[in-house]
Amino acid sequence: MLSCDLCNRSGAAKAALVFSDVSFRHCRMMLQTVLGVANWDQLERIWEFIVGFFKFLWALLRFLGGG
Repeated sequence: MLSCDLCNRSGAAKAALVFSDVSFRHCRMMLQTVLGVANWDQLERIWEFIVGFFKFLWALLRFLGGG
């Protein structure tokens, strides 16, 4: 009888493996789509937005934490 590595794992390991595969598949698809249609200027603007968004979240966390 044939068996695969996924079948031999515990329930938690199966869930983690399946979840990570699904989430990375969507991220990989989004990245391929953006890279396929965007030029460097657009990619730079997207990167600046992402960095600015995380800076905002960090500042908000510090503000709400009293720091």
